[in-house]
Amino acid sequence: MLPLRMLGIGLLMFSLCDADTACSEKHNPLSLDPPEIIGEYGTEVLVNCTSTVLHDGMYWRVRNESFVIEVQENFIGQSVLLSDWNVTAECKIKLNESHECSKELEITTYKNPEVLSSIKLVHATPKETQYELKCDTINVAPLQNLIVKWYKNDKLIKTNFFNDTTKTPVNESSVLPVTVSRGEEVQIRCEAQLNLVPHGLQLPVVFQTLNVLAQYPPELNPKKDIDYIVASQDGEITLECKAEGNPPPVFHWTYNGMTMSESSNTLNITRVNASATYTCTASNYLGKTTKQIFVRVIQREAVPAALPTAEAATPEAEDCPLTLTPSEIVVRFGDPASVNCSTSATNAVGMGWESSVGGTGFVPPPIVTWMVAKLEDWTAVPSCFVTLNTTDDKQCSKSPTVILYKTPDTVSISAVHPGPMVEGTDFHLKCDVNNVAPVQNLKVKWYRDNETVSEQMFLHTNTTPQNVFSTLIITAKRDYNGSLYRCEAALHLGPNGPEFIPTETSEPYTAIVGKSCSLPHMV
Repeated sequence: MLPLRMLGIGLLMFSLCDADTACSEKHNPLSLDPPEIIGEYGTEVLVNCTSTVLHDGMYWRVRNESFVIEVQENFIGQSVLLSDWNVTAECKIKLNESHECSKELEITTYKNPEVLSSIKLVHATPKETQYELKCDTINVAPLQNLIVKWYKNDKLIKTNFFNDTTKTPVNESSVLPVTVSRGEEVQIRCEAQLNLVPHGLQLPVVFQTLNVLAQYPPELNPKKDIDYIVASQDGEITLECKAEGNPPPVFHWTYNGMTMSESSNTLNITRVNASATYTCTASNYLGKTTKQIFVRVIQREAVPAALPTAEAATPEAEDCPLTLTPSEIVVRFGDPASVNCSTSATNAVGMGWESSVGGTGFVPPPIVTWMVAKLEDWTAVPSCFVTLNTTDDKQCSKSPTVILYKTPDTVSISAVHPGPMVEGTDFHLKCDVNNVAPVQNLKVKWYRDNETVSEQMFLHTNTTPQNVFSTLIITAKRDYNGSLYRCEAALHLGPNGPEFIPTETSEPYTAIVGKSCSLPHMV
């Protein structure tokens, strides 16, 4: 057997005699570990190159840069930064002064996509609605490995493959037509995934889900329909307009033909003093329905004064001897808050505050303060208590009114149905008010240029931030062309609120009014 060095010299002599054969794929003296790299854009990978023959030097060439030649080594490593979508890397070996062999590294650089789904109304009837759903995959590479799947209620209904060999990130779309019947709720999910499993890499699925309902014009609920009410003079009544539709209807009330500012499905009248007909109109862009309620007012009967009784003569029970200063506070979310609690009782043993934030425990009288550096607890209900030196250690408590408020993150206007306004027809604008609290203190005003055209208050009782919206119905006129519509969200927080009412206003929406088109009469 030949010594190892002689074997190497023999191999070298062979390579010098037939360099082309020695560099062929079958006889290439170089091997890479790993032979293929799959990495996310921006990451760094490491690859090793090994030679099976003696040589005059080994080195790496990445992009257009050649690295240090190693003469004594048969093993060299190299890091490759995947910051170039067309990055190349190859290991080279000098067999002699005139011949080189090389081994190119297979590189796949990928970028997992973002997914954005949208829905477009195509056609609506009272029985069914046709939509076009669109799934946009944003910044995906390589596109030829992308698979987009559509699911309807978790059942696969469509799969898209892509043949484009572009290596750099692109945006691609897939469209799905969907028909939804009245009363049916459909969940549509778009999934996007780069299929790199054949290359040994399993990437996560990126998806977005849409709940799709049929759209229909407002309809009254006959089971809850009341059209006649008898009320006492100066009494308080609440009228209800139980109409349902999709999109949810907008409500307008009139009183004996005169427009009222209320725009919810209930109308609260605090002092009713005359018989009248109230009309509620519920509408969305698909249609409208109207309901009339007649209110008959009767004269309040005189009520004789009650005779004094022994119970009425009994003195009132003693009030809890605590004073809160102030008794009501209005605090912006994240601002400090404090309330003083004092007692006038001479037999007070101790007192304190109980609260999810700012509690004090049991402290000596006559005063204790509830204090929070940053009030961020929407459920905080502080309570001041006092324990009295009595036979039964009587304890009583009082709580201040705490109004924690937050101005909206955004106030924006959009058209409920895309397209220009058409003269003589109704057009719906929507004002979205996002992340605001408390909603029951919110008033939304609509303006056309500098004229107030509508106002809306909200009946929500949640104290935590909510997303709400107000809708304005415009019967388009030619004069409205070019008018600027704005909506203003203001928190009316009462006499203890900020000196200036917190107000946020949307960007203006420019009205574009076109003429209505009609076909000529055919005889």
